[in-house]
Amino acid sequence: MRKPFAASLAAAMVTGLRRDGGPWTVTVAIEIERKFLVTGEGWRQGAVVKRIEQGYLPVTGDVSVRVRLQDGAATLSVKGERSGISREEYEYAIPLADAENMLRLCPHLPIVKHRYEIAHGGKLWQVDAFDRRHAGLVIAEIELDHAAEDFERPDWLGVEVSEDPRYRNSALARSGIPVEGEVLPLRRPTTGLTVTDLSRQRKAL
Repeated sequence: MRKPFAASLAAAMVTGLRRDGGPWTVTVAIEIERKFLVTGEGWRQGAVVKRIEQGYLPVTGDVSVRVRLQDGAATLSVKGERSGISREEYEYAIPLADAENMLRLCPHLPIVKHRYEIAHGGKLWQVDAFDRRHAGLVIAEIELDHAAEDFERPDWLGVEVSEDPRYRNSALARSGIPVEGEVLPLRRPTTGLTVTDLSRQRKAL
C-alpha cells in the first residue's frame, strides 16, 4: 500500500532525500505578504514576465500544498495556517516529471497565470494576470520584512484583498473569479472528478 501524500512528504523531509535519491533543496521562511487588486495597465511597463502553472493537492484545514511549474523548473510548497498577513512556508525544488504527475492528482484544474515582476520604491512587486477560467483577474503582491512595514504604493494599486480568503490562490483553484458580495468557505468539498475527467477538461481548454 502506498503511503498517504502527507506521510510520504514527512518521510522525505526527515531523510532529506527525494524519491530519486537526490537531496531536497529546501527554503523555509515566514511569508509576510499583502495583496491588492490592480487598476489600469501601468504595471506592464518594463516588467519581467514569467508563465506559471500551479495546482493544489487535497489537504484539510487551512494548510495548502502547492505544486508549481515555472520556467522549466518545479517546486512543492507547504503553507501553514494564516495569522493576519503572515504564514509559514516550506518550499522544495522537485523533479519536473514528479510535478507534472502531481498536477494530475490535484482535484481541480490548475491555475495558469503570467507573473509580471516590477521594481518600485525599492521593493519587488509581483503582478499576476490570470488566464483561462480566471481571465481578467489581476492581483498585485508584495512581500514584506515585517507586518507593520511601510512601503511606497504604485498608482495602479486598487482595493486591498490581503485578508479576503476568496483571493487566495488555493481558493481560486476551487472556484472562479470572486463575485462582489459573495462569501465563500475556506474549504469546499472535492469535485469527485477522476484523473481521467480532469485530463479531458484540460485538453478542452
